[in-house]
Amino acid sequence: MLWGRHDPFFDIAETLSWMQDLPRMEAHIFDGGHFLLETHAEPALSLMIEFIKRTQERTTQLP
Repeated sequence: MLWGRHDPFFDIAETLSWMQDLPRMEAHIFDGGHFLLETHAEPALSLMIEFIKRTQERTTQLP
């Protein structure tokens, strides 16, 4: 999950509760707002690409 700490629509408490319910969840909190990809595209893209690579590696290793 990529989340902007200044998002007026979603509170950080929601992100933290999802992390409690989904312990394997990966969350990255940016100093941004609701339109995070417009203001933090490069670091967000890097995290998304790394996530996709790791996910693809896991699925190709399944029997």
